[in-house]
Formats: sequence, structure tokens, C-alpha cells
Amino acid sequence: MYKNGNYEKILNLIKDEPISQSEIRERLGKRISIQGVSKHLKRLVDKREVAYFGNKVNKLHTKILLRKYYGLEGWPLNAHQVYIHTPESGKLYRKLIGRYKKKNKDLIDEITKLYRVLEVMTKFQGMYAPKGTKLKRDINKIYKRRDEIVGFESSNEGFKEFIKIIKMSSIMFVVAYKEEKTRNEITMPMFNKLRDLFIRIKDDQENRN
Repeated sequence: MYKNGNYEKILNLIKDEPISQSEIRERLGKRISIQGVSKHLKRLVDKREVAYFGNKVNKLHTKILLRKYYGLEGWPLNAHQVYIHTPESGKLYRKLIGRYKKKNKDLIDEITKLYRVLEVMTKFQGMYAPKGTKLKRDINKIYKRRDEIVGFESSNEGFKEFIKIIKMSSIMFVVAYKEEKTRNEITMPMFNKLRDLFIRIKDDQENRN
């Protein structure tokens, strides 16, 4: 595991609240250059510990997910400028890389990038949108039917077991499945990539036998 005092301090600042690079530099003072901050942030983003929506592709993902969601009329004005802690994405990335990194980093990168979008949307839902009965109703309606909803993705028994590596809270599940645009552009591509990883792993195992 990578150890560095400033790296740990930056991660702890992001754990406290979404924060911009300039705010991180200000909090740390002159002990580190802006280039040093950038280097540590890139490492955190690459490891999926942190999300940053400063590029065009991810900004599009965020706009899709934040559109009028449970009272959230627009995305937070600084959403594309801040770094956000995504610990579940970090766990998933470490788990997949640890088990399947050989020849599979391309698929693991795609899976965890999409999962991270869902994790951030779930965080924004909790931070910026009012908690109301509509969200509770959708949790009851959608999350309680989760086995039925994802059944078509897991008809293969081996794959059914394999996808358990993807962990979703009830709110994340609703975020992932309620809106058709989210399902089509984030959730289903994520599971399709996971299926590709499953098939590739099985093919490699058969080729070795």
C-alpha cells in the first residue's frame, strides 16, 4: 500500500467533504506544491479512491444522473470541480485488480469507472436532494424487487455468483435502475463489461486446462 504523509492528508481532507484542488492546496499551506497535490490526486483517482468530474465524458455522466432526481433540480454548481471520496469504488478496484489483473486491466478500468459514477450520484443524492416519501416509495418498489430486476443479467449460475462482487446499497440500486437513461448508459454497460470479464476469465481457465 502506498504511504506518503501528504497523500494521506489529502485523502483525509476529501473524506471530510467534497473539495477542489485549490482548496486542498490552501488547507495544506506551503508544505506542498500544486504539482505535488496534482500528483497525489491523480494517484487517488487512478485507484478509484476518489472521483473527479473535470473532463467532458464524466461531466456528461454526471448531468445524466443528476437531472431532476428526487427534488434535485440541477447538479451542484461546483460538482465538476471537486474531488469526492468513493471508498466503495476503491474497494471494488482493489478486489478486481487483486484477483484478475493479468490481461484484464482494461475491463476492470471500465467496470470501476462506471460503478464510481453510481457511487457519486448516490452521494449527491444524500448531500443535495431532500429525503422524501418518493425516495422511500421507490426503494420499496424497486429495491425489494432487485432479484427480479437483475434476473436477466444473471441466468448463468456462475455469473450469478460472480456479480455479487458488485455491492449496492438500497439507494444506489434505485439510482442505478430507476431511470432508463441511467440503466442504458451506466448500469447495463457496467454489467456487460463485468460479463466480458467473467467470460475472459473462464476462457483463460479452460485454455490452461
